[in-house]
Amino acid sequence: MGTNINQIARVLNSGGQPHPEDTAVLAQAERTLNAVSATVAAIDVTSDQAASTKRAD
Repeated sequence: MGTNINQIARVLNSGGQPHPEDTAVLAQAERTLNAVSATVAAIDVTSDQAASTKRAD
């Protein structure tokens, strides 16, 4: 995914026009990053709750 995004960025930064599939790749990358971000946030909350519970014991 990173390679594809770098290639798209290189084209756009050089004044080129994106290919039709570039939009799909970037949209999927955004969805993936949002899912990863939500997962990391959930792990953080769960870890905090577990640590708080352990301290209370």
